[in-house]
Amino acid sequence: MIDSRTARPGTLAIVLAVSMLLSGGCAGTHNPAVASTPRGVIQTTAIATGQLSYTGQPVPQNGEVVFNGLPAGNIRLTYDTRAWSHRLVPQPDGKQRLILVSLKPGTQKKCDIQWELIR
Repeated sequence: MIDSRTARPGTLAIVLAVSMLLSGGCAGTHNPAVASTPRGVIQTTAIATGQLSYTGQPVPQNGEVVFNGLPAGNIRLTYDTRAWSHRLVPQPDGKQRLILVSLKPGTQKKCDIQWELIR
C-alpha cells in the first residue's frame, strides 16, 4: 500500500495506471486483448536468433567476455572477427557458453554479436 503523504510525486499515478491496466481498464472501457486471452495460457516458440552485447569494463588483449545460455545446436555467429575470436563450450544444462577473446592490442569496451540457430 502506498501512503500518498510519503510517496514521491508521480508514484501514486503510476500505481493507479498499473492497477487499471491489470483490471482491464477503467470503468466503461473494454480491452479485447485482455478479455480474450485465457488466464494461465502462455504461447511460446523456441528462440532461434538473438543479439548479444557487451559494454562494460575494458577488455585487454587476450581477455575474455563470456555469454551463458545459448541454445544447443549449430549456431551461426556474426561479429567483428578482426577484433574477437570465439569458442562455444557445452554447459551441463545442455545449453552453450560463448567465450569471446579480444584480439586487438590495448583494450576494447564493447562487442555486438548476432547469433542464429541453424536447423
